[in-house]
Amino acid sequence: MGYYLNNVNTGKSGFDPFAQESRMATDPVCGMKVEPSKAAAAAEHEGQTYYFCALRCRDAFIENPARYLAAPGAHGMPSAPAPLLTIGPASPAASP
Repeated sequence: MGYYLNNVNTGKSGFDPFAQESRMATDPVCGMKVEPSKAAAAAEHEGQTYYFCALRCRDAFIENPARYLAAPGAHGMPSAPAPLLTIGPASPAASP
């Protein structure tokens, strides 16, 4: 989605499909484009604000920012944590 802009230099107005793209940030963990005002999370590191598509990405970044800043977006989405409780079929010993 772009924005309808009025160019003060030329007096011309029109739809600019790249206006929003220039305001997008890149999640340094997974590489996803994120609009800062709609980001799921943000974190400061050495005076710079980074925006994230998900809390998992922010948490991974906070744990090891150097890893993600060395190769932004090259790592993909971090794995989801293991479930605390697994519900499945009863054990054979519990069956009648």
